[in-house]
Amino acid sequence: MPGVFSRVMRFPARLLRRVRRRSREVVSTLRYRGFWPLLWYLAKSFLSPLGQLSLVNLYERDLAEPVPDVHPKVDVAVTVADGADIKELLTLARTQGWPIPRHAEEPWERCFVAKIGHEIVHSGWIREGGSIDFLVDPPIERALGSGEAYFHTAYTSRTWRGKMIHSAVAREKLLYARKVGFRKAYSLVGADNIQSRKAVERLGWHATARILFFVGRRPRYTFVWVVNGRLNMFGGGRRRVHLVRV
Repeated sequence: MPGVFSRVMRFPARLLRRVRRRSREVVSTLRYRGFWPLLWYLAKSFLSPLGQLSLVNLYERDLAEPVPDVHPKVDVAVTVADGADIKELLTLARTQGWPIPRHAEEPWERCFVAKIGHEIVHSGWIREGGSIDFLVDPPIERALGSGEAYFHTAYTSRTWRGKMIHSAVAREKLLYARKVGFRKAYSLVGADNIQSRKAVERLGWHATARILFFVGRRPRYTFVWVVNGRLNMFGGGRRRVHLVRV
């Protein structure tokens, strides 16, 4: 009985922490992304007991096209990450939830970082082989072809958002990818992530598809709906709706 009583007494505290966390997420979404992304966030939260809902834009970039200049609003240094930078990013992932790709230590992953002083304020990755991950879990993948690169997992520290740091790093990644011989690049951006969409479109990326995914709690298949744009990412000719085995 004491154990049951203790669990009952702890329940209000756990509930309060969950409400506070959700409230912070709602405020952050409204502040940094806007009203419509907030509605999408609430829809995803409402459906989360049933499964994971995701809506993404697929972007493509011809690397032969000119790369526009970018003028960040702060003095920032952009470099390819070295071993010490990767170690720091792994620490940030553990302590602050900084996103790190699943294959971060694979040789085909290239990381770029932006620093202000000695502080890493942004990281962004290029996959030089392997496959595109379609931002769902379990992952759906599409193999990269010859001359294709995948730009992914870009993240800016909350303190330094709105300073065009993302755009500055993305520009350096484009220049690098072209220099080492890639011809085409792909990137995926959440349809509700307005700021990131602006950042990539500013640099000449073109949205070629909008894709909705739904993954159930006990997934055997993922429901995929190509809302508009490219129809050949998942096979099946001109079909827009697919069930992809996971």
